Amino acid sequence: CSGLTFGTSAVITLNPGTYYIDEGDLKFNASAYVRCSCPDPEDGVTFVLTSSAGNAGAIGTVTINGGADVILRAPTDPADPFKGILVYQDPLAPAGQSLKFNGGSTMLLTGALYAPSQTIEWSGGNSAAGSTCTQIVGNQVKFVGNTEIVNTGCETAGITPLAIVGVKVTE
Repeated sequence: CSGLTFGTSAVITLNPGTYYIDEGDLKFNASAYVRCSCPDPEDGVTFVLTSSAGNAGAIGTVTINGGADVILRAPTDPADPFKGILVYQDPLAPAGQSLKFNGGSTMLLTGALYAPSQTIEWSGGNSAAGSTCTQIVGNQVKFVGNTEIVNTGCETAGITPLAIVGVKVTE
């Protein structure tokens, strides 16, 4: 409840599973080092941002700040209800918020970042080296500065790539 923050210089090893964040934000601060202890290839983590009280305005967002070092993957077990999803924001979240993956961080995020009513910002200076499968579903997606997403490892990760149904470029 009320959010989950990985503090500056924290060293965190998460157990596989689903982490529900009830009426709060998920934050990875500068120099936080976060990994999953996921020995089984089907293991992974999912963060669900929601409100158990139905208070849509209290549904949180995600921020990964510059300097954070985050390597996480979504579960791939076919029996897992969040198979392939790393971040799931309740679709009832009001528009106008942003999920921010800020520049200067090192991220290997394998799985979908799902926030259908929000803007997802992927800023310059992110390092996404290595084979991974990052999929982004949002109302808007903004790429700012020198940034990249490496999406060559979906099949290896056991994640079905999203099919693109349409892209709209606006100014």
